[in-house]
Amino acid sequence: TWANAIGSLQLPLYALLYSRSSGVKLDSIMPAYIHLGLNEIAELPMAESVDNLAEKYAALGRVILSLLNEITDASKPFLPAADPEKSCPRCPFNYICGTQNL
Repeated sequence: TWANAIGSLQLPLYALLYSRSSGVKLDSIMPAYIHLGLNEIAELPMAESVDNLAEKYAALGRVILSLLNEITDASKPFLPAADPEKSCPRCPFNYICGTQNL
């Protein structure tokens, strides 16, 4: 259910990795998506302000570590996406689980 509650973990994961590899303090990194439109460029930061950034990183860090532990735990069965018709058609790994024909 984490995907519905959180959405993408791409930005916080990149921030965590950059912080650990560069030594830059995590709470000084504000990742953002850049949307390129026809008439404008919009920057959408991960958080509304730096005030709650440390809280967000702490929570998202726990989720990321939990997911990595789940992925690497051979005793946990692989489960398909909750909504394969929505999630699987654009997935580049759908040949692994056999959903490439959805």
